[in-house]
Amino acid sequence: MKKKISVVLLLLLVTMAITACACQHEWEEATCTAPKTCTKCGETEGEPLGHDWADATCETPKTCKVCGETEGEALGHKWTEATCTEAKTCSVCGKTSGDALGHEISEWKETKKASCTESGRREGICSRCGETVIEEIEKLPHTESDWKITQKASYDQPGERQKTCTVCGEVLQTESYELEGEEKATAFKNECANYSYKDIARDPDQYKGSKIKFYGEIVQVCSENKDLCTYRVMLSNYDVIYVTYKRSEGEGRLLEDDNVTVYGLCNGLYSYTSVQGAQITIPMVDAKYIDIR
Repeated sequence: MKKKISVVLLLLLVTMAITACACQHEWEEATCTAPKTCTKCGETEGEPLGHDWADATCETPKTCKVCGETEGEALGHKWTEATCTEAKTCSVCGKTSGDALGHEISEWKETKKASCTESGRREGICSRCGETVIEEIEKLPHTESDWKITQKASYDQPGERQKTCTVCGEVLQTESYELEGEEKATAFKNECANYSYKDIARDPDQYKGSKIKFYGEIVQVCSENKDLCTYRVMLSNYDVIYVTYKRSEGEGRLLEDDNVTVYGLCNGLYSYTSVQGAQITIPMVDAKYIDIR
């Protein structure tokens, strides 16, 4: 009896399972090669979708656009040989391989000479294709001149100079420049003027900063050190000017009784007390250069 009940119960469970599956399919969508299918019981519905083929090309076989499955072989390229102007090319898809051969010119004829302002030109006939080939000849390099001063430098201001092409005159390079060494000293000395002692003493503010030149004799070395030397210099008419001066490295000392030419800048007035106790005021000059005569 128990065995009979078990068989009946088993049949009942199988029937329930089949019924439940029929009512609650979990469908997997159809593919190119398989219909819609239940993942639980394997029941199918409808037909496979079938492949959506893309035609074969030179490089790829016939291929399904949906699943990527291929069939057959790629068609292969149909090459046309390279020419002077075109690379090896497939007549089906237009793909190229390698480079054009390039023209083969055995003899060139110059039809226009190149210069530093214009390109030249030459012609030749290709021995392979017969085409007349025209090529540009690069411009010649400019011929550079030496520096030419276009604006002369002064002691205080830089000048300007240029290099040009000696053939065509084109400006190739422009730069500013400054005077140095002896050139700078010469420029300063040439820019100095002779001013009247009385004019400077009477109106020192008007001449302050002006470049001045005068001759005289050192009558007193007031102070002398590496930073600044000071002197009293007497002019030919016995007027005295107070001079400050910073000697350059290696320059010799200036002594009393030296006859000198002083080049410098007017710097107002200088006052000192004489040995007798008198207050004396004289013009002062900051010397840039002092030459012993």
